[in-house]
Amino acid sequence: MRELNDTEVGQVAGGYIFSAGNLAGATQLVRGLGYLGAAFSAGYSVGTALYDGGLDVVIADALD
Repeated sequence: MRELNDTEVGQVAGGYIFSAGNLAGATQLVRGLGYLGAAFSAGYSVGTALYDGGLDVVIADALD
């Protein structure tokens, strides 16, 4: 029985899961999700601070 080379193992496994291109794409995806999470966290913090500071009362009084 002969040993399979890298190309044959990749074909049997369904492709090169850990190829350089796939690794770069996964890294960019995770980085993008990190930025999205940071933006959400910052927006939530600012919104909470504005709400706790009484901005909702100011807006409600202005609409009356």
